[in-house]
Amino acid sequence: MTPRLVSSSLPLRRPLALIVAAALILGPCGSGEAKEEEKEPPPKTLDTVQALAPLMAQGIGWGWYFRPNLDIQISPLVIGALTAPEQETDDRQDPCGGDQPGTQSQGNPVVLYTGNKVEVETDFTTVGEMPLQLQRVYNHHWTAGGLFGNHWLSSFDYSLAFSDGEHVAWAQRPDGRRVKFLLDTASGRWYEDRAQPVAYISRHGDGSFTLFNDERGQETYSVEGYITQRRNEQGVYWNFAYAGRYLQSVTHSSGRSVQMIWNGDQLVQVADPAGTLYHYGYTANAFGNGRARLASAQLPGVPVTTVQYHYEDARFAGALTGKSFNGVRYSTFAYDALRRAVSTEHSGGIERFLFAYDVGATELVAGPPAPPRPVAYR
Repeated sequence: MTPRLVSSSLPLRRPLALIVAAALILGPCGSGEAKEEEKEPPPKTLDTVQALAPLMAQGIGWGWYFRPNLDIQISPLVIGALTAPEQETDDRQDPCGGDQPGTQSQGNPVVLYTGNKVEVETDFTTVGEMPLQLQRVYNHHWTAGGLFGNHWLSSFDYSLAFSDGEHVAWAQRPDGRRVKFLLDTASGRWYEDRAQPVAYISRHGDGSFTLFNDERGQETYSVEGYITQRRNEQGVYWNFAYAGRYLQSVTHSSGRSVQMIWNGDQLVQVADPAGTLYHYGYTANAFGNGRARLASAQLPGVPVTTVQYHYEDARFAGALTGKSFNGVRYSTFAYDALRRAVSTEHSGGIERFLFAYDVGATELVAGPPAPPRPVAYR
């Protein structure tokens, strides 16, 4: 029997629902508390998955949006800093560090408490501490522009943005989070917006910034909010080099590097540390004049693999509706009028998941500012 979620008849704008399976008990990674019913696998054939209270708002784009307000609240398991409630775009992959759907996402996959469709594509990864890697993540509810255009984030998409006269800072993370920091006028620092903040941001005399993150690492940013270095607790780092606003390379402290090759404002090739090239194609003007949409990725090997990305929903230019490998359809996704995923499946109807949503009320919240664009014209 196919899982389904409780559906709503309320005509609400961009509501959310925190969807939880009653048989799941969440706990910290590795603690032994995160488990299903004793020695039972996670439920795969539930008739109904109950919609309980959401904790965070959904920001689609940049402006005023609604968040739901239900009676019961259950905190989802989140490792590290929380995304700001004004822009709930977590990809919600395995919180223990994997790139597969965890207890908070199902299907191919869909984030259960927002209906956000995400798609993880790992092009390459290296070995060692803080290894260089290129992972691209399609995130339907993240509408800003990353290195690969709108809706696509990558391992290198870190940035800072400010609002409310610089009283609020927003740190963009590659997994879709927008972490909110509030200015403490006494210290001149921005502290993460949580009860007991660990992470904070300092501004230097030259106008640049350092973010001291919750993993005891440091990130430095230019005056415009572009990341220039990411360093972990042990002193291993990545250096980011730009030509204007175009990222040219990311260099590991070991000397290995990833190189970016641009054609106008489109990132068309990436060279891994061994010099192997990965190619990317775009559909011109899909989001308006000069704003292209990622259409394909060509991955090296024998034979070469071409991944084609489909956007077949005329209502939403950025809605990923599936992908093909070397011309053979592999997956299909569908959305409702509020941009939430309602179905995912593989070719032939394999592993089909159906989703619907039940939201009792909404609350108006303001969306954060757009993060800095990685190129000049997107």
